[in-house]
Amino acid sequence: MIGTTISRPGSRASIRTQTPVVLVPLTTLNEAARAVGVAMAGMTYAVVGGAACNLLGSTRATEDVDFVVPRGATAEARSLLRKTPGFTVEPRTNHTYYQSSTSPIPVQIEILTPPMLFKEEFDSTTPVISVSGVNVLKPTFLLNAKCRSVLSRGTEEKKRTDTHDILFLLRYIATAKDMRVTIEEVPNISKAFVDWFVQNDPQSIQLWKAAGFSVREGTLDTSEVSGEGEESQGTSAVYLGDENGASEKDQKSEKEQALDKVEASAKQ
Repeated sequence: MIGTTISRPGSRASIRTQTPVVLVPLTTLNEAARAVGVAMAGMTYAVVGGAACNLLGSTRATEDVDFVVPRGATAEARSLLRKTPGFTVEPRTNHTYYQSSTSPIPVQIEILTPPMLFKEEFDSTTPVISVSGVNVLKPTFLLNAKCRSVLSRGTEEKKRTDTHDILFLLRYIATAKDMRVTIEEVPNISKAFVDWFVQNDPQSIQLWKAAGFSVREGTLDTSEVSGEGEESQGTSAVYLGDENGASEKDQKSEKEQALDKVEASAKQ
């Protein structure tokens, strides 16, 4: 977070000041995320945000581990952290940290719940994937959350980091096996959103295509074909059908061609 610094447990310094952040080494951040997984074992939770992207393979540095729990579960989650070695919960503020034995930098831990601290729905039915024993929100849901947050950021720096995460998640979704975007998973990704994103980052157009979104004449196809083959209208940008009657083979071909371009670009 821009304009944020992390005070050590027990210090009088505020968790939010006007000094620059101290970014945590990726190995330490991933260690903290794994420790969260150990502490939260048996409880409904998912790591989200930049730390989730790091677990999936992103190399963007961040300074905290955010994880989401269902409404009303914050106190239970904090209690579990308090009982787990390596975590400190400050008595008066409830600021929570993980202290690695290999790094002097404490990792800030944020517990989020919908709808105030986490804007999307989250409960025991929300899909997660396991990465190194840690529950991570399903990447399509991470993408959906990032596409909401990037529009509300107060600083250009936070918009840049969200944009970086969106591009990473698009690439991850495009190259992951058996990961298909559905309309229910990405309600925040409208035609208008992707138009705006591509306008600001024209090179991202191939990533959107490769991840399963359809671009037609500079705009996005707004029709969707359901699993039963019935067309439903809306503002979704998800590429599940073609209003021009293209066959499934043709649709896959366009997606695969875009993925080839993405992979070729990555090798340059």
